[in-house]
Amino acid sequence: MKKPKGEKQMSEKPKYTPGPWTLWVNSGRWGLNASDGWPVLKCDSREGYLSEENKANACLIAAAPELLDAANNALNEITNAMECFCDDEVEFTDLKLAANLLREAITKAEGKK
Repeated sequence: MKKPKGEKQMSEKPKYTPGPWTLWVNSGRWGLNASDGWPVLKCDSREGYLSEENKANACLIAAAPELLDAANNALNEITNAMECFCDDEVEFTDLKLAANLLREAITKAEGKK
């Protein structure tokens, strides 16, 4: 299938540290390491330990590279499906909404908004 105009090509190198990222916790400090072991992020906890909320936030941040890849793949598939199966009688309202939400989230994640 052809790539839609304006969609990101898979060969583009990301500006962020590629995933997967892993979470580590040590005496109130926590951080994320890249797959090569180098730190992506280090944080100190005010409470002296990693609260449940902070741990949930850290896990969400750690999943960011995979979530961005999944969002890009989903957007490409939705766009290709609408191009292949679109005719004047079908509006794909829900798919268009999903595609717009994905585009907004991807733009935000890439620091473009």
